[in-house]
Amino acid sequence: MHIQIVFEYAGVALDRLEPATVEATYNLMRQSAGALSLLHNLGVTNFDVKPSSMVYDGAKDLLKFVNMGSAFGCATRTNSPNATVNLDGKIRSGTPAFAPPEMLKMAEGSEVAPSLGMTMPAIDVYCWGMSFYSLLSNRKSEELESEYMKYKLGSEAEYGVFMKLADVNFNSVKTKNATESSMMETIKNLISSSLSYKPKERPEMKEIVGRMRDFERRKKVALRYAQTEAGHHKNFKDLLMMSEQPRKMSSALGEMPEESKGDDVVELKCGHAMAKEYLVNYMLELFLKRQPCEYSCMCSMCREPERLKSVTLNCGCTLTKFGDKVEFSDTDYGKCREGKPRTATDLCILNDYTSFKLATMMLSEYPIENRSPTLMDLLNESIRKENAKDIAWILCSTDLVTVLDITNSKIGDEGAKAIAEAVKINTSLSEIFMGKNNIGNEGARTFGEALKVNTMLTVLDLRENKVGNEGAKIIGEALKANKTLTRLELRGNKIGNEGLIAIGEALKVNSTLARLNIGRNKFGVEGVRAVCDALVSNKGLIKLSLADSSIGTEGAKFFEDALRSNKTMTQLDLSDNKIGDEGVKYISDALKVNSTLTFLLLWNNNIGVEGTRYIDDVLRTNTTLTHLELNGNKIGVEGLKHISEMLRANKTLTKISLSDTKIGVEGAKLIGNILETNSTLKKLEIHGTSIGDEGTRLISEVLETNTTLLQLELRNNNIGVEGARAIGKALNSNATLTHLELNTNKVGDDGARLICEALKTNTTLTQLRLRSNNIGYKGAVAISEMLRVNKTLTLLDLHINNVADDGTKLIAEALKANETLTQLNLRMNNIGIVGAKFIEEALKMNTTIESLDLRENKIAVEGRETLKRITEHRKTKILFH
Repeated sequence: MHIQIVFEYAGVALDRLEPATVEATYNLMRQSAGALSLLHNLGVTNFDVKPSSMVYDGAKDLLKFVNMGSAFGCATRTNSPNATVNLDGKIRSGTPAFAPPEMLKMAEGSEVAPSLGMTMPAIDVYCWGMSFYSLLSNRKSEELESEYMKYKLGSEAEYGVFMKLADVNFNSVKTKNATESSMMETIKNLISSSLSYKPKERPEMKEIVGRMRDFERRKKVALRYAQTEAGHHKNFKDLLMMSEQPRKMSSALGEMPEESKGDDVVELKCGHAMAKEYLVNYMLELFLKRQPCEYSCMCSMCREPERLKSVTLNCGCTLTKFGDKVEFSDTDYGKCREGKPRTATDLCILNDYTSFKLATMMLSEYPIENRSPTLMDLLNESIRKENAKDIAWILCSTDLVTVLDITNSKIGDEGAKAIAEAVKINTSLSEIFMGKNNIGNEGARTFGEALKVNTMLTVLDLRENKVGNEGAKIIGEALKANKTLTRLELRGNKIGNEGLIAIGEALKVNSTLARLNIGRNKFGVEGVRAVCDALVSNKGLIKLSLADSSIGTEGAKFFEDALRSNKTMTQLDLSDNKIGDEGVKYISDALKVNSTLTFLLLWNNNIGVEGTRYIDDVLRTNTTLTHLELNGNKIGVEGLKHISEMLRANKTLTKISLSDTKIGVEGAKLIGNILETNSTLKKLEIHGTSIGDEGTRLISEVLETNTTLLQLELRNNNIGVEGARAIGKALNSNATLTHLELNTNKVGDDGARLICEALKTNTTLTQLRLRSNNIGYKGAVAISEMLRVNKTLTLLDLHINNVADDGTKLIAEALKANETLTQLNLRMNNIGIVGAKFIEEALKMNTTIESLDLRENKIAVEGRETLKRITEHRKTKILFH
């Protein structure tokens, strides 16, 4: 199998161009100065600037650096006592005709005088000046070397002779108009200062760029990337790029013309063969070894099971893969860039990328519809490992990243500022998750500024940071202008009344924000009043959470007027607010009028029997609420009676949560009565209510005939073998239940056996959770027997049990035959390397498992690596840590 890699058409080297006008030469060197200035700002020195290393693409009027070999060698060597020592230990002098005196003297073995010194950027400045001089005077490399080398190797006085000769040549340059004549004066000054004998007397590249801007005749070379945060990427030394502005970096990767594309072509473009070992090695590692070929390219032949063995480049070079090694059959660089098919691209990034950054650039060439989930998952996993400033660069450089999740990465305000600056110009990112990052007001301020200009971002998650009133005010102001953000998460910050009032004012005019979470902050009733006042007229907000904000009864009162008037909000979370029975009355009175609210969460609100009476009264006639959560309140059996009566009459509620409400066995009986008469309830949660085996039996008896309930959650209810027996009996006849959760009970091996017996014939249950239930080997026997014949279960959770290696063997054997299970959780089950081997063998045959959790077991590194290799070419995700 063979895939062609198409190299871009880089352009024509400057030393091969016909002599150009002064203005044209000036414009080319202005571009090169901008590129070098940016390079220096990133902490990288080129060391070998010369006309033959710069190519010009006339179609795009764009200059490109191509030969970065010296830069690579020096930039990647750390703590080098001599900046010109390359990786092989040899001293480099660059190209003698363009190299500065100090560099040549070192290469000759001479000592550089302390007064002369060496600074790396100054080397580039000198080479740039010589290149400019070469192009203007029409002198080739050989002429410069033969004419001037002796002066460069001499003393400062001898070097002065060279400068006088250069001045004579300057005066012979012909100009065609007054503009060029004026330009020549600036050019002479620039070149003369750049060619100063002492490095410290040469100007910095950024100074040269500033001086050259006076004569620009067309669009400026954008150095926006460097200017947004000066020095902000100084540690990113493996980056070598041209000076085109970052938002054009995606077009810098471009597309091949349609006529150049074919079924047998994979587009991987590089600006120079110097990048070959990085591009090729990573291509083979990521696209050909780790991932199935069908996910790696647009090649029709890749649908075949064969793996790529050989690659032929369009320049004639070939790559052959031998095991894990790659042999590169080289060819002359000149042949690579001449006489071959041309593709119109502007690739700016050249060589020495980390694999992730190279993959980013490579993947960005793929049309969105061809970017596979497998590769995008790898990208999202990798980006979390980058520091904030590198992430900012990635966001400036490519349109590949659409979702950024760096939750709990501790980037602080500085990191947030870097990313926010990138968000200002990024055109692809739609969702950002930055919770738990120590972001304060300064970071929030920069994001507020970004929201004023960004037109792509729809989700911004800043939960559990340190944003206070000042940060919230800036975000509030931004929301008045922003037209794209639909979700804002500010839960768990330090926002007080002033900040919430600012957000409330924004809600009066903003009509695009649909989800807002501002719970667990520091505001009081005045802040709540501001939000509620805004809700009266707001026409965009759909979901609002003020959970854990201690709004109390007074705050609940403000919601009465808001809910009476609001016509768009469908979900409201007021959990953990101590609104009490009186607060419930205000909410209930509003629901008599409100016709849009469908979800109402009232966890832990000190609601008692009286509160349930208000709920009973309103929900008997309310026809819109579908989801009610009363977890953690003190309603008891008496309160449950009111809920029971309400559910007899209500025809719209589909989910109710009554966990931790102290209802006991008597309450379970009432639940049973509800399930007998109610025909709309789809999901029931009653965790931690102490119903025990007897209460479970009462509910299970009704399940035998119930035809509407889909999900039942009975976590932490002290359910043992007898309760499991009742559940098993219900599953034998129930034909609607799809989800069953029994986590943190005591069903044990015998209980697991009774439930699994029922699942051998049950045809509706798809998810079973038995976490922390004392299930061991005997339970694993029953589970394995069930998995061999069950045709509907897709999720099985056995977290915190003790199936160990022997039980794992049985489950693994069953997986070889099972064709429906997609998620298996065996976390904390005392599984060792032996169990891992059984799983390995099972996964060679099983084709359906997509997620396998093996965290907190005793699987050694060897076992982990084996399992990772097994899953490289399939979608299965295995968790180990």
